Amino acid sequence: MRDIIQDMNSIAWLTLFAVIVALGIGVASIIHTEIIQKRERKRMLLNEITEWATKVISWRSENRFILTELASIKERRQSERLRHAHILEVINFFATITGLNTYISKVSLTFQQGLPEVVQKLIDDLKAYTYLLHAWQARLFIDIAEGKLDIDMEDAMKADEFSQKLEKSAGAVLEKVADIKTKEID
Repeated sequence: MRDIIQDMNSIAWLTLFAVIVALGIGVASIIHTEIIQKRERKRMLLNEITEWATKVISWRSENRFILTELASIKERRQSERLRHAHILEVINFFATITGLNTYISKVSLTFQQGLPEVVQKLIDDLKAYTYLLHAWQARLFIDIAEGKLDIDMEDAMKADEFSQKLEKSAGAVLEKVADIKTKEID
């Protein structure tokens, strides 16, 4: 009888040990899953920032020479109307990007490592660029309404300078995101 009780105690201890090990494995699995999910959430947020900055660069590369081409149209009045329409199209395109500024800025605070600063620089450059475009559009509208034939290209040169700044700022954001992805997440 004593042997049976001793065997039962041994079985109870082994069962308890097995339960503790299983519990430990379960807790470790839950913790590991949470770590993976947290890493995936960070990757998703960084991908959103990447997509936002990439839109700025892709616009620049697609539209780099359009204003010069519009200026080369022989019929000045038609050229200016097309330029006015193109500026409006660019303003509308950037409205979708700048509409995300607050969200992207808050998301960037999740990471630090200089990301909030480069994101803010791009946001500031986007604001300056859209302000320039609005002012240019207003001046161009007045020039068209007044029938001016020789419209100054200074605004086009300023717009090109600003778009180059945008591309550089967006590149800095993408570079910072790449640094974070390689150092923090992986």
